[in-house]
Order: sequence, then structure tokens, then C-alpha cells
Amino acid sequence: MTDLVPKAVATTMDTSPVLAVRGLSKSFGRSASADMLAPGCHDISFDLMPGETIGIVGESGSGKTTLGRCIAGLLPSDVGVIEFDGRDIATMTREERRDFRRRVQIVFQNPDNALNPRMTVGSFVAEALKNYGLGSKDERRGRLLELAALVGLRDDHIDRFPHQLSGGQKQRVSIMRALACEPNIIVLDEPTSALDVSVQAQVLRTLRDIQERRSVSFVLISHDVGVVRYMCRRLMVMYLGRVVETGSTEAVVAEPAHPYTRALVDAVPRLRRTHERDFRLLSDTATRRTAAAACQLRLRCPLATDACAMTPPMRQVGDRHDAACWSVQPSRLGDSQS
Repeated sequence: MTDLVPKAVATTMDTSPVLAVRGLSKSFGRSASADMLAPGCHDISFDLMPGETIGIVGESGSGKTTLGRCIAGLLPSDVGVIEFDGRDIATMTREERRDFRRRVQIVFQNPDNALNPRMTVGSFVAEALKNYGLGSKDERRGRLLELAALVGLRDDHIDRFPHQLSGGQKQRVSIMRALACEPNIIVLDEPTSALDVSVQAQVLRTLRDIQERRSVSFVLISHDVGVVRYMCRRLMVMYLGRVVETGSTEAVVAEPAHPYTRALVDAVPRLRRTHERDFRLLSDTATRRTAAAACQLRLRCPLATDACAMTPPMRQVGDRHDAACWSVQPSRLGDSQS
């Protein structure tokens, strides 16, 4: 995948975001000690524009999926605001909430867990159309054929059951069902991680093609920097629930400022060609014992100093490129706090 790195999809952006996240935090109970960081996500803020794809990358346990489920309304946040089309989803009326669920969809990592094994593809997708009153019974068949073609499936796939499909075809059905609701946003939670590399490329090309045709916005969650680079113009790197670096994908990948991002990028074969040795972190066995007030990477980072006993602020390191690390030299453009 990293050998095929065309430019991210170019889209015409409106001036107002379709999704605005401000100070979002979500945890799952208390840790053993009150001063230890609880899992989830902490103080996340970003805007998503119409037709844009933003990537959220990090290893398992970084809070990516928690953030995605909060955005899709599947988990309530503890603190912060999520605004969809200018409306706070926490204060939506029942009717507004129903409209939100139609317009913000999610595609999960494992299609086998998302599809109903007792329903054909057509019945499964038509159920979404029926639930939201999209088209008459006769119109739905035509809509199914249109959607199947859009995601690269043949007409006869509509009458098949999930066990009669390959892994890539199942994931296309999941995308097909999400598109059936005519959404503005689709949260893609590791949509290709369970697929072979060749099938990954096919699915990702399908998603890019769909975005060009429909101007739908994607929130792409992945542990694979190569996949995110292929799909996204903008990137957020998460570590233990916090955003540690954000900016244009090319800037972050070409000049990673945070040690964690450097380690992620250097772990991908041929993503960066330099004469430097690959940057590696220390073992993560002690990470969970790091106090919440400290930089959470402190015990793993070979660049750590005494300053890392306190959480670093987000600092501007380039044009719309920020990183939360004390070792980062602030840009002459100035520091930005978040």
C-alpha cells in the first residue's frame, strides 16, 4: 500500500464544518490510582469539513475507536461538545437524533460482526432504506442495484448471503449499507485491517471514488500510517487517549515532530527514505504507571527530560502542523495551545 501513494482526494470545501468536536473526553471507570490516566480519549478538538477525510492513527489502546464511537453517537461523552451541522448532538430532540443517526454512519473493522448471516445482501441493505422511509418498495430494488455498482459489487451479489461472499465483498456490503442512508459522514473504523493487501487497495480505491462522487466526509481510524496517507489530507496521531500531533498528512509523515509519530512512521517499510537509523521507543510495560500529569510517553521516550514530568502543550511546529512535545522547537509562527 505504501508504494501507491497518490495525492489525497481533492474536494471543494464549504466554509463551515459538518462536524465540530470541542474538548471531548471519555473514560471507562477509574484506574487503580486516582492520579493515573484512565483509558478512553481526553480533550479532543477538531473540525471536519464537507467532503474531507481526516485520519486518526495510533496503536491499539490509543482511544481511536472510542473517539469514533462518540462521533457516531454510539457512546456518550463525559465532557465536551460534538456538533453536527451546527447542532449539539447531546441536546438534540428525538426527531433530530433520528436524522443524525441516518446522516452519520459507521463501518466497523470486522464485516462478519456487522452483517446478519440470515439475511441476503439485498434484504440487509433494504432494511436501512425501509427504516428511514427512503423510496417505495419498487424503488428500493433500483436503489440496491445502484449502490451495488457504486461499491463495486455485481447485481447477483444482492441475492447472496454473507457466507457466500469474500472478506472484501462483505466489507463492501457494509459500506453499501452505510451509503444507503445518504449520510454526510461515515466513520471508518479500521475498514481494511482484516483484508489482504490487494483487497485493501481495492476497497480504499472504492472509498475514494465514492467520495469524489458523493462529497461524503470520512473519519478514517487506522493503525496503518500508509493507509491513512493514501486516503487523508489531514492527520491526527493519538497516544493513550490524547492527540500528540496533528497537521497535513504529508507534513506529519515527512517531518514527524513527536517521538511517538516518528516511531510510527519509521515502523512502516519504505515510507520514509533517510540515512538515519529508525527511531524506536522503549518497552511499554511501564507506560500505564505514568502519572496523568506527566507526558504519557515519558517512560518509553529516549528523548525524555525532566520537563516531561508535566504534560506538554500543543505547540505549532509548522503551517497548521502542531505537536505536543517538550523537545519540539516552536515554529516562528508562534505557539498554539489546545
